[in-house]
Amino acid sequence: MELSWNGGTTWTAVKSLPITSTGISTYTFGATTDAWGHAPWTTTQLNTTNFRVRVTDSATTTTKTFQLDYLGVQVQYTP
Repeated sequence: MELSWNGGTTWTAVKSLPITSTGISTYTFGATTDAWGHAPWTTTQLNTTNFRVRVTDSATTTTKTFQLDYLGVQVQYTP
């Protein structure tokens, strides 16, 4: 998972988690105090034109099938 603040020109460092379940699961990346290595975030960087989320499958096996049905993003911003 990576975040961009300029429409996808620049990305934060990758955050990854192991997929440990074979069923429907929820995974959380980051936390309320995590700036993802980019600070300060501004309201311009968080608008619908500039803010992007990139999800990459980096599995080491080709025999598994992954499906992403929903991606929720919650931004907590205090000016």
